[in-house]
Amino acid sequence: MEGYGLKAQLRRAAVSVASNIAEGCSHDSDKGFRRFLIMSIGSTFEIETQILVISDLKLIPAEKITAYLNNLGALQRQLNSLISSLKPKD
Repeated sequence: MEGYGLKAQLRRAAVSVASNIAEGCSHDSDKGFRRFLIMSIGSTFEIETQILVISDLKLIPAEKITAYLNNLGALQRQLNSLISSLKPKD
């Protein structure tokens, strides 16, 4: 996996998810927090793409890929729910 640089890319993207959530929490407004949550969810899709590449290259067993994608999907749903709760009320 390291020959493709995927391990480093996965680490950066995972750190980006957590870092964007933390940075967003420091904002005084829901709008600012929401912006960072959107960046965070973007990083989860980057992770998803990298996991799919790893799957295509058969670098990790299929059952692990499935577990990773399921966990990632749960995180994406949680982030989407939080983002939705911060949308301005009309």
